[in-house]
Amino acid sequence: MKTYRADFTGRTVGAIGITYKIKTTVQGDNLGAAQLALYDRFEHISALALTEQNDASSLYEELTEAGVQIANHESDLYFPATEKALAILARHQLENGNAKYFINQAPPNVGERWVDVPFAFQPFWTAKEAR
Repeated sequence: MKTYRADFTGRTVGAIGITYKIKTTVQGDNLGAAQLALYDRFEHISALALTEQNDASSLYEELTEAGVQIANHESDLYFPATEKALAILARHQLENGNAKYFINQAPPNVGERWVDVPFAFQPFWTAKEAR
């Protein structure tokens, strides 16, 4: 299975309102399968550009292998904004462009600067594919 970078205008499935520019990754055996897989999460897709990613591992995999503390909510990936973690994030252009910083309010990490990367918590998508 290959990983593709998807840039398009659309909205998440079931959302009400306007469409907006979205950058995400999607997996598929080929370009057509990847395009179809986008419709599992998004609708009203237009101006789609799919580019095959050559990165062997995902942001989640690299952070996990490096021993970075990981947290999540649904498909969003959270991790502390340490020097090591930010260097890994910088190698993932798409996720880096979507990342937002926040001050953690959850014990035991209250007051620490963390990173929120939407749709990057890989186990969520793995479980969703298995259903």
